[in-house]
Amino acid sequence: AIKHRKWQKAMSLLRSRMALGEQESTPIDSGNDPSSAHLQDLLHSLYKDGAPLSLIDAFTKRYPMSIYRKDGIQRLPLHIACHSNYHTDFEKAELLIRLHAAGERQLARNLDHMKDLYHQTPLFEAVKRRDPDAAKIVEALVANFPAMASSLDNQMRSPLHCYASGVDGSSI
Repeated sequence: AIKHRKWQKAMSLLRSRMALGEQESTPIDSGNDPSSAHLQDLLHSLYKDGAPLSLIDAFTKRYPMSIYRKDGIQRLPLHIACHSNYHTDFEKAELLIRLHAAGERQLARNLDHMKDLYHQTPLFEAVKRRDPDAAKIVEALVANFPAMASSLDNQMRSPLHCYASGVDGSSI
């Protein structure tokens, strides 16, 4: 019942690697594997293209480090899951929030690694949403990462500034 070509590619890649018994011991983008280029931003693509939760869940279980891979402007898949353009439902966003929260407790990291090129955390994307799941996503992010509420981007704006100024945050 998977209709999208990228989803089919992701499923066939997962099946073939599972058949080989591959474990994610080296980074996905290590360059040692010709298929690694397909994996680099695959989790980003799965969120952008509206892949089913079951596929995203299977991918993150097989490649747990994929949640930390950044795209060209240093966004994590969590940024994409929270972004207003992709209308990700709460369950899909919450999956990455849970995985990041577990990793943060384990690694005792600060939020710097969760910021994109503009120093915005996923909360900046979530407050720009204007859909029914927006409030739940914002609540889950703040509950799991309280420091996100007071983080500032490279223009010294907080997520609250972006929320108060409208969808794109450009009026400040």
